[in-house]
Amino acid sequence: MAPYVGYATLASTGRVRDMYAEAETIADIGYDETHEKLFVRFADGAEHMYVGVPPQVHRSFAETDGKDRFFREEVSGCYPYNQLPA
Repeated sequence: MAPYVGYATLASTGRVRDMYAEAETIADIGYDETHEKLFVRFADGAEHMYVGVPPQVHRSFAETDGKDRFFREEVSGCYPYNQLPA
């Protein structure tokens, strides 16, 4: 598997890189528990940072087999986000 594109940035800022997500549109997710920020890298290369995401939402997202569905139902439209520069 190719290394996570944002890994150096995540590691240097103390954010946690979680896993490679198994989904069609979600390529990878990460989480900064201190600041409750969820990082989502999509299959098209876009990266978004969602703020105010509780740890239990991140854990459920990381553990689910249905990443795309969970994202649509539990993250998208539920938390504010910023698109990160490429």
